[in-house]
Amino acid sequence: MHKRPVAVILLLTMLPQLSACTSWKVRAVAPAQAIEAARPREVRLRLRSDNSSWVIQDARIAGDSVYGTLKPDTDTERSRPVAFALADVKDVSVSGYSAVRSSILAAGVMGILVVAALLLRANHGLMGNLH
Repeated sequence: MHKRPVAVILLLTMLPQLSACTSWKVRAVAPAQAIEAARPREVRLRLRSDNSSWVIQDARIAGDSVYGTLKPDTDTERSRPVAFALADVKDVSVSGYSAVRSSILAAGVMGILVVAALLLRANHGLMGNLH
């Protein structure tokens, strides 16, 4: 009788993970256009000089530069304002939902639930034969 609520609880705990299926997608337009057109909360800038990447929050274009707040790498770091010359930016990536990754995760979760249900059913059948 309590099998159904357990499955519902498992599914509900997995749902937030589906929203985590995001990936960075390089925009095929000039950096200024990518930022102005999408107005994303976060962008990843890759620099021409050393190919380094920087995740910038609330990026905006002013003149010939990208301004925003550097996203901290850890919980103990503080965000800080930064600016990069547009001429130094090789490309801009925007984080977006990945349907493929979400589908793979959902299929994996469903597979685990099916295997768990089959094991529980088999175990219940064995226990019934012992009585």
